[in-house]
Amino acid sequence: MKKYLVCVIPFVIACGGGASEQDVEANTASIADLQTQIAALRDRVTTLEGMMAPDIAPIQAQITANAASITSNSDAIGVNTANISGLEGITASNTADIASNTTNVATNTTALMALETSVAEVQASTISEDTTWMIGAGMDYEDLVAAVEAAKAVRVMPNATLTLQLAPGMHTAPVDEIVLNHQDGLHIELIGDESDASLTTVQFTGSGGDGIVIASSFSRIAGITFDGNTSAVQVLRVDFGSATRLEEVTTLGGVNAGLFVGGNAAVFSSTVELRNSGRHGVQILDGGVFFGPDVIASGNASSGASVRQGAVLHAPRGTFEMNGRYGVAATLNSTVVLTSGQLNNNTADGVQALDGTAVSMAGATTNMNGESGAAALFDSFISATNLTSTGNTAWGLFVEWSSSATATGATLTGNAGEVPGISDNMLSARGSYARR
Repeated sequence: MKKYLVCVIPFVIACGGGASEQDVEANTASIADLQTQIAALRDRVTTLEGMMAPDIAPIQAQITANAASITSNSDAIGVNTANISGLEGITASNTADIASNTTNVATNTTALMALETSVAEVQASTISEDTTWMIGAGMDYEDLVAAVEAAKAVRVMPNATLTLQLAPGMHTAPVDEIVLNHQDGLHIELIGDESDASLTTVQFTGSGGDGIVIASSFSRIAGITFDGNTSAVQVLRVDFGSATRLEEVTTLGGVNAGLFVGGNAAVFSSTVELRNSGRHGVQILDGGVFFGPDVIASGNASSGASVRQGAVLHAPRGTFEMNGRYGVAATLNSTVVLTSGQLNNNTADGVQALDGTAVSMAGATTNMNGESGAAALFDSFISATNLTSTGNTAWGLFVEWSSSATATGATLTGNAGEVPGISDNMLSARGSYARR
């Protein structure tokens, strides 16, 4: 841009009351001269304006454009200010969400850690593959009581078995009873020496309990001698609708029974010996079932087997000998199967059936008993096909009081009781029926 210098010529007009004509003329000349100068100055300004117009116009246009830009930018700034305000609200909301999510993450992390701990605890208390706990001095568990207590704290999966393995020798149980009541009992077994039960013994020394109590179904017990001594009422008790299997098991002593089966419970066994109890080798009550092929019940103070109240004894090839009264005493609508059994040398009857009881003893032997070889009384029935009953103090087969018997092929000889007209020492009297 060009720059121009404008000069202003000062002048003085003298005024006064005493001015002369010369002064007036002089002033008039000065005024005319000034007017000439003013006109010249105006011409000069006009010239200058013409010269500056090309430079001023773009500046004014730029100013106008800048003003428009300022207006537009002001509008944009207003919009941006509103957007910033909105974003600040969103940021504040997101900050709150982040804080909440941080809290949730912390809570979930704590819950996850607790869950992981729970999973670890469940895994630690779950047996998912076959596992053996050794029981004995210096082993996994010092005694059977401790092992059974530990087993209560674990779950055993269906594809696994927990074996409680007793070391050979004597194990003392100084408690009234050991209760086997586990929700996974069908996957738990108690084992000694399965080749010889006499090598592993559990002796009870408590006062008045029942030794081993199976209160819910349990897989099996094998290879152990249980000595009830004079403390256990029942050496082994299976009750409350439970079931188990006994293999190569011996019971000794016991106040009432070596084996007690009651309350619709069931015991399946092989090679079981029940000796020298205070009353019964096995007592079966209240719908209980004992399936005991080859069982031996001997030397018990009352009976080898007491079967009562709708119970079942199934003991093919069983031996019930030298008991204080009966080989087998069954009453109150019970059922007994003694196929090929040995019921000899008992102080009273080899078999006594009372009160609606049914006995099948095909091929059995009842010799040298202190009373009859077999007796059915009070609406009971004995099937004695091929029975051998000899040398008994009373009768080979005694049937009385509305009872009945069949004795096809039976050998009933050499018994002390003789009734005229009844061959082979069979008695039929008082409304009973006996048929050969």
